[in-house]
Amino acid sequence: AERTISADELKKHSKQGDCWLAIHGNVYDVSDFMDDHPGGGDVLLDAAGIDATDEFEDIGHSEAAREQMKSMLVGKVDGSIGGSQTSSSGGDDSGRRSGGGGGGGAGMFVPVIVILLAIGFFLFKDQLLGEEASA
Repeated sequence: AERTISADELKKHSKQGDCWLAIHGNVYDVSDFMDDHPGGGDVLLDAAGIDATDEFEDIGHSEAAREQMKSMLVGKVDGSIGGSQTSSSGGDDSGRRSGGGGGGGAGMFVPVIVILLAIGFFLFKDQLLGEEASA
């Protein structure tokens, strides 16, 4: 039988060495993966204890990453966690808390774009500047 994880149980696993994430209604134990995560372990810690689906999708994880996650599956989320669909009282407050966690993921998005643009510029600067000089 598939294990069901409550929001309270998920929140207990939100520290270094004991980190669970909820993504697309599934709960994953990423504790052993924190040191190997390309974005760093802190990104995973920031998303622990909440519904991290938006953060996960905003980054654009590869199919290989999605396959790798299958081995980390703990179970299914019992109800909803964080966000506007929170079933606990004070749903608006929970939505803000989840949004705050999302800010960490979105905050990571801007530096990644800047770095990618810089890499692209340096890789293609000769072509870009060469075409302008000959025009």
